[in-house]
Amino acid sequence: MGLYAYSKIEVPAAIAMSPQNPPPSSFRDRQGLLWIIATAFTSILVTATYSLSHPHVFIDYSVTVMFNEDGLADLKIRWVFDEMFSEQTLAKYPSSRSGKLSSGDISAIKRDLFDSLKEYQYFTMMKLDGKYYPVTRTEGFWAEIRNGKLSFTYVVPCNLKASNAFKLVKILVCDEEYYNDCEFAKKSPVLFVNDGNYEHSFEIKEDQRLKYYFGQVVPKVLTFKFRRKQ
Repeated sequence: MGLYAYSKIEVPAAIAMSPQNPPPSSFRDRQGLLWIIATAFTSILVTATYSLSHPHVFIDYSVTVMFNEDGLADLKIRWVFDEMFSEQTLAKYPSSRSGKLSSGDISAIKRDLFDSLKEYQYFTMMKLDGKYYPVTRTEGFWAEIRNGKLSFTYVVPCNLKASNAFKLVKILVCDEEYYNDCEFAKKSPVLFVNDGNYEHSFEIKEDQRLKYYFGQVVPKVLTFKFRRKQ
């Protein structure tokens, strides 16, 4: 089925794969990144190189589920990059030498590395209560350095009202071209905030239907459900 089965369920394939709604891409074509693939090889050698060289960037991510009085308000998503990518990227931003990014450098990082991912839905795929939810807007972008690693945090508005019946939400972060390896953080991959009025449970599980990169990668999907306390 592929990762964009999430979108194909709800819209025709021709639309799901159109330039306005393309499959997830990678950081490889983004400003300021250093990952350049040589084009002088034959197609056979390029294919072999791709198979051996992916991924280039490693991202551990976590999800904070944020409720309000109406139900699910937002999902706050945090990416933590690997040390090598962090070091090479942060070298371009002067304030990183102090271990704390300035507001100017955070704005520059957002412009250089994050804003261009909008057309790829920020590598974030979701279904809310059984319906594909295109991530076309995020809020509250923040970048910081912790333990020598660069991290991004952003918020996806959801506004899914609660009821007495369970509502189901699915989410994963992925790069189908596999230049970026996205995995749930081993420690505290999911947190719930302002959840006192709700019953909820979650699981993180591989979904074979969404395997990608020649069928070699099977992503893990976060599924959680919630309802008003009875």
